[in-house]
Amino acid sequence: MYEFYCYAGVSVLDIGCNSACDVYHSMHDTQHLLELVDNNYKNLAKVASALAQVVVSVSESVLIPGDIEHYTDRIADWWLQQRPGLINVMKRIGEKETALTPLDVAIRELSNAGKQFMKNMYTPLVAVGEEEGMNEVRRVNDALLLFDRAFILPGSDPLFWTPSYYSRHLLVSPSAEDLYSGNGFPSLQWLISKSELSKDEVLYQLELVRWALKASTDVLLD
Repeated sequence: MYEFYCYAGVSVLDIGCNSACDVYHSMHDTQHLLELVDNNYKNLAKVASALAQVVVSVSESVLIPGDIEHYTDRIADWWLQQRPGLINVMKRIGEKETALTPLDVAIRELSNAGKQFMKNMYTPLVAVGEEEGMNEVRRVNDALLLFDRAFILPGSDPLFWTPSYYSRHLLVSPSAEDLYSGNGFPSLQWLISKSELSKDEVLYQLELVRWALKASTDVLLD
């Protein structure tokens, strides 16, 4: 899970009975410790069963389960949380608040696209024949996958630089300061917390986020 989340930038599902992890993922997870934490492996068995049911449910779904409108609304909330700190960043580098306007527009367009996508997602499936319907299912599923992929940066390309090696996903990567925590838009959070900033560095990170927002919007509108 850690490799997918931190290095590949792929979103993961982590569940547990007492917390997100019933056993700490390290060299100290001996069988003796495991038995102390989870006697008779009851919790781990429940987690394994729940994950298996999730896999079966997803694999049997005609459409990939997911609410794009909820996702885009969450992205808008993350932006509003980061925006006050970014206004201070703009002042520190001698830029006006209007420098954030392109991202405000990108967030608004993404929210509108998310609402439109969910509104139209099921309508064509009942209005076309079997062959056309299968093509429409494939188109919708491809859009759901490509939407999240639009926020994953190429890991080996130095052109797409982020403040942390773990920040390949522009929305849900760990914080550059603390791998165990983080908020939406970790690269913007990093700008807010950094003591010294260059104008080029700030504008680059803002443009990188705007580019990803535009790409994900295009996926939904295609």
